[in-house]
Amino acid sequence: MQHLELGEPLAYEQQRRAALGLPALAADRVDTEEDADEWMWELLDLAPNLAGALGLGPLAIDSSTPTRGTGKLALTDYGRRLGAPPGALRR
Repeated sequence: MQHLELGEPLAYEQQRRAALGLPALAADRVDTEEDADEWMWELLDLAPNLAGALGLGPLAIDSSTPTRGTGKLALTDYGRRLGAPPGALRR
């Protein structure tokens, strides 16, 4: 599986691959089917885990999370058309 690269891999991505025993990401390298499958499973959790490694992970936010300022929420096209699920947001 060839990698889509929009820049240099983040250190977190390389650390996760090393922890899984996978070779480093490289533009000139293609994963074996087995490595690609293992990395695909890791990608399912990559965004929230990466956010946590860089600052605040969305899965760690709860009522005890300190806040200040005004929060912003980005909606997908689907969310703009149909709205957020009931109870998902409070005003």
